[in-house]
Amino acid sequence: MDRGAASPERPFSLSSRHLPVGMISVFLNAGFRLVIAE
Repeated sequence: MDRGAASPERPFSLSSRHLPVGMISVFLNAGFRLVIAE
């Protein structure tokens, strides 16, 4: 695994190569929204 590919400059590349990473990002976003909603 190339650590350089994990650079935040290419989030789309991560979601494209690693589906789990994209899903985690979505869950994190949803979690933050839930916390803010409360």
